[in-house]
Amino acid sequence: MDNLSLTKSRLEANKIAREEDDYVTFNPSIKREDDLAHIIRAFTDPKALCADPAYRINRKNVPQPKKVIAYTDGSCLDCGHEEARTGSGAWFNESETARENISVRVPGDEQTNNVGELVGFLKAIQSVSMITPIDNTTDSTYVMNGLTIYLQAWEERGWIGVKNKEIWKATIAHLRARGAPTRIRWIKGHSGNEGNEGADELAGAGALKDECDVIDLTINPKFNLTGAQLSKITQAIAYAGIRERKKDPNSKIGAVIRLDMTRHAVREITGKTPLDHRIWKSLQHDDFQRTIRVFFWKTMHRAEKTGEFWEKIENREENAHCRVPNCEKACESMDHILTECTTPEVKIIWSLAEKLWRKKMPTWPKIYCAGAVMACALADFRTPEGDKLTGANRLYRIIVSESAWLIWKLRCRRLFDPDAAKDVITEREIHNRWVKVINLRLDLDRAMTNPKYERKAISRAKVLQTWRGTINDGKNLPSDWTRSKDVCISIKRMEPKGKG
Repeated sequence: MDNLSLTKSRLEANKIAREEDDYVTFNPSIKREDDLAHIIRAFTDPKALCADPAYRINRKNVPQPKKVIAYTDGSCLDCGHEEARTGSGAWFNESETARENISVRVPGDEQTNNVGELVGFLKAIQSVSMITPIDNTTDSTYVMNGLTIYLQAWEERGWIGVKNKEIWKATIAHLRARGAPTRIRWIKGHSGNEGNEGADELAGAGALKDECDVIDLTINPKFNLTGAQLSKITQAIAYAGIRERKKDPNSKIGAVIRLDMTRHAVREITGKTPLDHRIWKSLQHDDFQRTIRVFFWKTMHRAEKTGEFWEKIENREENAHCRVPNCEKACESMDHILTECTTPEVKIIWSLAEKLWRKKMPTWPKIYCAGAVMACALADFRTPEGDKLTGANRLYRIIVSESAWLIWKLRCRRLFDPDAAKDVITEREIHNRWVKVINLRLDLDRAMTNPKYERKAISRAKVLQTWRGTINDGKNLPSDWTRSKDVCISIKRMEPKGKG
């Protein structure tokens, strides 16, 4: 016996240590179950077979080395973008004069602060002898809670749905193979602690490195626990496990194309290239109405009923082609409908959107495809000094999304409403419908400042900041016009000829 397993009293001591933000001892043991249903596992890795018993390293008669005290941290620059750079740092106390501090740049597609924190911890424990006790301090609740709270549940579900699982599994396997105690403590970041500040600087320096470092993620087969515990598998876990084992479950060619179009459109606006998960999340932005969120989601998946959709339906093939006179596009697509079609509403609506936007900002990003429309969700306009223009970003999201949604509705009305198909929509009607849509959105913003909506309420400051510069007769309105009557945008309705 190596006396490293946690007894009842040690587990109780860990509870007290967590409450007092003191060192918590890592439990290297796997919970044993007598019930056969707890032993059988599904979704196992058939290649991860090992008949050797999982014995930890035993120092035997070798004197235990002096305890190492380490501080670890992570850093990520431009998180959520393709340009993201993650760094990890491990700082050792002054008494460890022979031990070099660690500063690495993390390789891989997943570039986040959490990855940096976890890799920093892994590099720290890998840098010390397997029989050397180590006390590690981190400001990451992700690392602290993962090692001391969530580990058992993650292993019971076979790591299905757990982010950064490969790094976690390598870390846990290394900890379980160690023949000395490992303790972890959480402290508040940037609180003046010398070790934490040192690790933070090392992580930042690592993120700025030109080349990525090599991270050893090899797992000792004796400590490689794979598969989900049968007694813990739910239908949701089983479904997620099946999807993970399928090759690229989300790589539908249509969505991939739209994601790339959106990604490049965002880069033209912000100079940064967002990753897929950030684009998907942005489509659910609170600034979009629910119908627009659904519209964007379908557009990103190319699930809208246009072009190719109708070509596959017998006797409805004519719906696949644009019916606007003099329009040279043979087969409709969302790009064509929103930005390329020669129908009057496309030109008029985007001209009005640009006109309103220029009352607040000097330059208007070109809307040239459906991807450029959905890029509004990640608008990030800034001052020359680099300060974020929160109001301008929100206004851009509203103007572009509402304009695109109106163009789509007018197209569907023209295509599927027999009465509307007979009448040619006039420039005045298009103009007035757009003005009405934007004014209704302004009214909705004003109404949502009412405290009765509680958590869903919007602050008055946000509404004022969003619409500043675009309100009609704004100079003569009170500073807080959210409760004033007859507030509208500065672009007025177009009256019939002969009326003034």
